Amino acid sequence: MMRIITTLWNKAGSIHLTVVLCLLLTVDLAFGYICLNRNTTLFAPLNDIGLAEWMGTYGRYNLEKTAWFFILMLLLGLLCLNTFVCTTERVLRLLRFRAQQPRSHRGLRFYFRFAPHVMHYAVIIMLAGYLCSYLFAHVLDTRTLIPGASMSLPGSKARIEFSAYEPQYYSAGRLESFKDRVLKPVARLRLVNGGHRETAVLGYNRPVWFKGYGIFMKSFAPKSKGGMGMKVRINLSIRKDPGVLLYLAGMAFFTAGMALYVTEWIFFKKGRWDFYGKKTRNNTIHGPAAPGLHGCRLRPVERRQGPILYPDRGVCGPPDIARADRGARRRRARAGACPPRRSRSPGYPGPPSGSHARQTGGGLWLF
Repeated sequence: MMRIITTLWNKAGSIHLTVVLCLLLTVDLAFGYICLNRNTTLFAPLNDIGLAEWMGTYGRYNLEKTAWFFILMLLLGLLCLNTFVCTTERVLRLLRFRAQQPRSHRGLRFYFRFAPHVMHYAVIIMLAGYLCSYLFAHVLDTRTLIPGASMSLPGSKARIEFSAYEPQYYSAGRLESFKDRVLKPVARLRLVNGGHRETAVLGYNRPVWFKGYGIFMKSFAPKSKGGMGMKVRINLSIRKDPGVLLYLAGMAFFTAGMALYVTEWIFFKKGRWDFYGKKTRNNTIHGPAAPGLHGCRLRPVERRQGPILYPDRGVCGPPDIARADRGARRRRARAGACPPRRSRSPGYPGPPSGSHARQTGGGLWLF
């Protein structure tokens, strides 16, 4: 049983599966663009009735136009699974390698190696948040309010009152066709919850949150000053969305991962800090040298990307090159540019005392 689970796990994390899924997504989205461009009214109810009800009505009875959407969800689910397995494998490999190293060689830079993996997990969390929004969101029918009108939220005594409409009009003279057109509709709402009252400003890109519900402006009238005598009104889309917290958390994780990545690039790949987390002088590492880097000269691509160090194998070079370009590594070893491959061992005895290593470019990478 464990062998079957291990095989499925490895297959799910295969890079070949990633490439196939990306190609299938490209084809499916190209076909979906054609279907969506000609049938926008078929997909518009997704925002009003939710994914589950839409699949059982519009999607089910128009499969020739909606099949691409079902395939898209399947492919995105498989891609999320593939990303999760790949990222988890890499994180576990980093932690195992860290545990094998002596404490004196566990530098600060190790923690920055989690930056891309944090961003991968963040994308999965955001996609899960959007799925929860479409599956479990409670969407109310579109409500139309005029100034002075109000509505109640279901299951509570809370009320929403439309108190004032204060649009911003186009006043410049360059575009005559836009003269007196509404550029930014602004509606003032009075939110009443028992004895508590507060005022909120609602706009197209400025929703209002009240009692767990999100209040969005769907449309408004009139569109211009005067507006052929049309009465002022706004159409509200109101929903309770449990997925908001998920994709906000995903955005926060993605920002943190990006901050880690940029920090690593600035302070380590530029050679300002060594792999022990200590500041360097004149791009030189003083004290004990890194194993296998005695006199190792790096190619220009390695100076740009920063060398990587595997203490148990004595390999130097950027991560992708060090793992993939084995033939070039052997040629550099024969030419004396890089040390030969060492036998695998949990550690290394350490360099001769008094030695030092000179950085020729980016920082040293130590896991």
